[in-house]
Amino acid sequence: MPRQPEPAKNPDHKYNIQTTVPGWLKNDILRICEQNETSLTQWINHVIHDAVRNNKKLPELTSGTARTPADTIREYLAGERSLQPCGLVSCDRVDVSSDGGSMVFCDSCGIRVF
Repeated sequence: MPRQPEPAKNPDHKYNIQTTVPGWLKNDILRICEQNETSLTQWINHVIHDAVRNNKKLPELTSGTARTPADTIREYLAGERSLQPCGLVSCDRVDVSSDGGSMVFCDSCGIRVF
């Protein structure tokens, strides 16, 4: 019998979640990841994050276009409230590039930002 899920003791820490899926579903997911040029982990994180966001009725993420410091300053001076790629208003964002810089992720959130 599997263990009962336990809440995270530290919400800022990263935890592993393990699940079992049929082979045909895994193959379909891998095809989707290949088409979107992302890893399996990042795709699953995005789908779960999107489901939680929809459940909480949070605003949609932006189109994923690159944001410049000028964009942030303009929004700040205009009094607009801007969200980080992870959906938070403030985030300790640490950009990490992979695949020779073609993809950039926020190391704090695990979200693809560019």
